[in-house]
Parts: sequence; structure tokens; C-alpha cells
Amino acid sequence: VVARFPVPHVRGDQTAVGIALVTATALLLDGAAHAWFPVIYGSDPALIVKGAALIFWAAGVAVFLGFFMDRAD
Repeated sequence: VVARFPVPHVRGDQTAVGIALVTATALLLDGAAHAWFPVIYGSDPALIVKGAALIFWAAGVAVFLGFFMDRAD
């Protein structure tokens, strides 16, 4: 998996925490973009809502997979 590259000072059992932190940051920035610049996501409100739902789903999958990628050293 692309997200599983060696990062200095991060133990193998900290993968889920790192993925959760990065995912939360991405969701926060994406939520701000949805609120302040909705035109970059489209002009149809129904399409924008579906896009936001897809982003939330993907974030949930990322965190879920992070727990499976977590390993003890």
C-alpha cells in the first residue's frame, strides 16, 4: 500500500494513529472548502452533497484500514 512507507520516528504500532490524524486533517480542510468555496465541487447542490458523502465514506475506509495496517514491533 502506498501509505505504508517508512517514516522516521514512527513505530509500526502507531500507523492507525497517524492515518487517523492525517484523515482528520484532510476532512477539516475539505469541510472548510465545502463551506467557503462550494463552487469548486460543482454547481448542483445534490451533487455536492453526494461528493461530501463519498469523501466521508473514503475517510472512514482509510481509518478502518489503518487499524489493519497497525502492527506491533
